[in-house]
Amino acid sequence: MEDLTWALEDPEIKAIFCVRGGYGASEIADILSEERIRSAGKLIIGYSDITVYHSAWTKNGLISIQACMSGAFDPELPKDMGDYTGSTRGGKYTSVADMISRQFLADLDIPVAFGFPAGHGEYNYPLLMGATAELNVGAENYVLTCGAK
Repeated sequence: MEDLTWALEDPEIKAIFCVRGGYGASEIADILSEERIRSAGKLIIGYSDITVYHSAWTKNGLISIQACMSGAFDPELPKDMGDYTGSTRGGKYTSVADMISRQFLADLDIPVAFGFPAGHGEYNYPLLMGATAELNVGAENYVLTCGAK
């Protein structure tokens, strides 16, 4: 909490690039002042470990960036690491996307996209959390446009 408070309050710091979060992020979230987040107006960058911070920034009208954490740049980490996309789990479904599509979405007439290269896969493209975006889903592809109206 001390490090996060320092980063939010130091006027020389323009963005907070997280190394990790996990359990500690949710513990701190309960005592992190919304006023401190709003008044700092700084970007926070990271992915699933800091989901609670992405939510707090969005709730306070600020943009955050879902992207690789600095720990992900360690060349010693295994490339198949925290890989949730496209892995075969066995059983009656070939993947999480297959299970969701067939079990929950088969009768709905809504656009659905899986496999977007963000999060825990080999590629983790940055996403602006709290920004307006448009998702166009076609039969073979999809396009995500940030800043859409």
